[in-house]
Amino acid sequence: DSLSDEKYDEKLAEVEVKRLREVYDRLHRARMDKKKKLDDMKKNWKNESNNLKAVAGEGGHLVSRLEELQRELEECTEKYEDLRADHPMLLHLRERLRKENIATDNASTKLKEKIREVDFQLKTKAKQMERERKKTSTVAEELNK
Repeated sequence: DSLSDEKYDEKLAEVEVKRLREVYDRLHRARMDKKKKLDDMKKNWKNESNNLKAVAGEGGHLVSRLEELQRELEECTEKYEDLRADHPMLLHLRERLRKENIATDNASTKLKEKIREVDFQLKTKAKQMERERKKTSTVAEELNK
């Protein structure tokens, strides 16, 4: 009778070990899936961060170039005003320059608006990425526990 109890206990132990192995395998696979997802999120965050830095740098370059062009335009306008008195043909050129100034001012205003819009989008994206990074850090800490 004790032999059959022993075999029964042994069989019960084997079933329990098998069940525990299955549970462990499922947990291990889930942990590895989470880890891969976390690694992917980190890689995406890094790529997005680099993209945003590149776009922000380009925006700063455009503003500098726009300011440089405006200074050149002012210098040209001053030179033109000096030359205008010397030649009647310059009256025609003056009118053309005035129209170009208006067009340049309009383009400048539109560019500044676009730069502000892009800057706002960049800041919004940076805030979103910071929230995702915090979530990622929290998930990483929980996975490491």
